Amino acid sequence: MQRLALFDLDDTLVNRGEAFRRWAAEFCRERGLPAAAVAWLVATDRDGCVPRDWFFGEVRDRFGLATSVDRLWADYRRRMPELVDCRPARHRLDQ
Repeated sequence: MQRLALFDLDDTLVNRGEAFRRWAAEFCRERGLPAAAVAWLVATDRDGCVPRDWFFGEVRDRFGLATSVDRLWADYRRRMPELVDCRPARHRLDQ
């Protein structure tokens, strides 16, 4: 079996921002965090441009979570692929 890796560096194939907002809303709901926490998570994420270990350290400190940074990051990595929707295929011009 061949393996395939796709890299979507500019949100062409998937809308990472929307998936991240879904993750943030779910994360806050599960932990009973206020609605304003979603906006803070989205702003602090900076479209995924900050190191994840730094990001989850900030999240842990901001909300006083007992969960380790490694566990927060692992949970995020597990859940994010389930929240991503592929963009609809564009119609080919020759059809």
